[in-house]
Amino acid sequence: MLIRPSCLFVGPVVTALLAIMLAAWPASTSAQPATVDEPLRDYPAYTPKADNLRGEMPTANSGVTRSLLAQWSEPFAVHHPQVELKISSTGSGGARRSLISNNADLITMPMAWPKRDLDRYREQHRSAPKQVTFGTYVVGVVVNGKPRVRGVSIEGLAKVLSGPVEDRRWSSLGVSGKAGDKPVVVFIDPMLTNHVLLRSIFSDTLPTADSPTDSTEATLAKVVSTDGALGLIPFQHTDEKALKAHDLKWIKVGSEDDKLKPITPSIEDAFSGDYPLSRQLVVSFNLSKNRDANQRVAELLRYAASAEGQTQSAEFGFVPLKYSLIQKQFKRAGLPEP
Repeated sequence: MLIRPSCLFVGPVVTALLAIMLAAWPASTSAQPATVDEPLRDYPAYTPKADNLRGEMPTANSGVTRSLLAQWSEPFAVHHPQVELKISSTGSGGARRSLISNNADLITMPMAWPKRDLDRYREQHRSAPKQVTFGTYVVGVVVNGKPRVRGVSIEGLAKVLSGPVEDRRWSSLGVSGKAGDKPVVVFIDPMLTNHVLLRSIFSDTLPTADSPTDSTEATLAKVVSTDGALGLIPFQHTDEKALKAHDLKWIKVGSEDDKLKPITPSIEDAFSGDYPLSRQLVVSFNLSKNRDANQRVAELLRYAASAEGQTQSAEFGFVPLKYSLIQKQFKRAGLPEP
């Protein structure tokens, strides 16, 4: 596969990842439940269905997902060396505009389509965009029992997490009275620290912790033992037993700007975009009358839906969905079996 260097940011070499098969994936523990492990075991190894593919495949990508597509491109090139994959970074909005205007065959982004752009796509193409969501990234919120909090907004969280430490107050999270004047003490699970997906959730601002922790267990313990504590925890790597052991529950999160009611995190609501502290690995594409172009797109998506592609996605931070859900999405989008 030919790659234009000027368009491509090449991530770390992932050959080692492809050699590490699912048997080497960590066993399920309280910090890494079956929701992470089990879906991966159902994904098949990539076996090309189309031979002798060649030609250009222009793509447009968010800054977050561009490097993941670059990682997919390396092993994909081994099977399809005559495909010229053009990887451009346009931002999510630019990627959607590229697909609407037929300037890209395929786009990647870490979110669902906004209604405004969906309407523009439908107006241009007389249908909704074809897409597959390959994984989710979900952040859960836990708090110390005092003050009592039932639900918070992502806007309030952003104000607390990105502002000066001395300005962090529970009043920003809807707590009134004297309790609202108390400081919020923030702990962030080390799996989330400095993560590009966490930054993207909070409008490219990385939340900061009051003090570091070295594990999920340590983060939960700090939240329990610290008055006014709030913790950000990787939802898909933390099962209910770990929370119950510390007498904690997930806090409901909503969005004032997007008019989303506060809800507790779940894979289903992350997949739909209804839970605001989440990102989805969304790949949208155009199928045309050009059979070769359609085959190039289909084969890249089949690689993304393989054990190798999903291992790379998981290492990047997107936890795989159940393989049966991927199969349903492929069928709905008019794609061959992954």
